[in-house]
Amino acid sequence: RLAVGVRRVGTSAGGKEGKGGASGDSGWKRFWEWTTRKQPEYERYSPKWWGDKLLICTVFAVTGSSSLLLVRPALGKVGIQGSMAEGPWSYRLASIFLVTPFYTLILLTLGTLAGRHATFAKVAYRMWGRLLPTSVRSKLLCKPARAIQERK
Repeated sequence: RLAVGVRRVGTSAGGKEGKGGASGDSGWKRFWEWTTRKQPEYERYSPKWWGDKLLICTVFAVTGSSSLLLVRPALGKVGIQGSMAEGPWSYRLASIFLVTPFYTLILLTLGTLAGRHATFAKVAYRMWGRLLPTSVRSKLLCKPARAIQERK
């Protein structure tokens, strides 16, 4: 039996299977609505505010670590060894050009799974906005992140 307030993916509030059952798109639609919803603003330094900030910091921490764990071994396999501080330049440039897209992909994935898609999409947009021309940058922002940007 399911706990009160918890629904299986693909079921309606009455517990009946929706169109297509668990494989239908209603579960994805609910997930997308949940992850792109307007985030509540909590009173500063309240327990909920701290929890929200902890979630955001955790997403950033896992993203940074994961992107480096994926890219560094790949650089080693193609024969590029070094560090950002000591070089060589081939390592530095390859790191920047490989870590940035992986970081963005992981950030958006984890941010979406954490229920903060629009927040992290905006971060990715700002990050790429510093690297890309305006004509390309304007096409990158998704609808939920664009709505947040227009509110501010």
